[in-house]
Amino acid sequence: MSSANTHPVWYLNTPKPGRLALTPCPGTKTVSLVDSLKQLSNNGAGAVISLTTAAELAEKNLTQLPELVTALGMRWLHLPVHEDEVPDLVCEDKWQANQVAMLTQLAHGKDVVIHCITGSGRTGLIAYRLLRALGVEPQQAREQIKAVRPNAFTLPEQDDYIKRLG
Repeated sequence: MSSANTHPVWYLNTPKPGRLALTPCPGTKTVSLVDSLKQLSNNGAGAVISLTTAAELAEKNLTQLPELVTALGMRWLHLPVHEDEVPDLVCEDKWQANQVAMLTQLAHGKDVVIHCITGSGRTGLIAYRLLRALGVEPQQAREQIKAVRPNAFTLPEQDDYIKRLG
């Protein structure tokens, strides 16, 4: 995981060379936003998927997050999902338009960072989608995520969502 001087991140291996990096929102723990993003970039991140809403980013004074991500050479994908909810149709459409790009990052050995505020609920949903897209069986994908983020899929709506995905 991490020490007090690093941003917390939990890595999941995938069938591709790149890993999934599940994490709370950069800049919300003991490490600054810039240092959190540099750590992720230096550890191999090629893309950042943010599931936070614009209101959450503003509340945490993190509105500069997209610009900093791209300034560090990582791809930015914003899929806002409200806390304790599942992706809506707009988010689903945006995901479909960008899924191949995220899978390509993994195929090229780049890590894909996924975050919401806490790095569990919403983060787990997209981690599950990526693992399934890579051919990981549903139960194995669920277990892999729960092993590092035990609070993933604890809400009935989120558990139902991944069950519907298969």
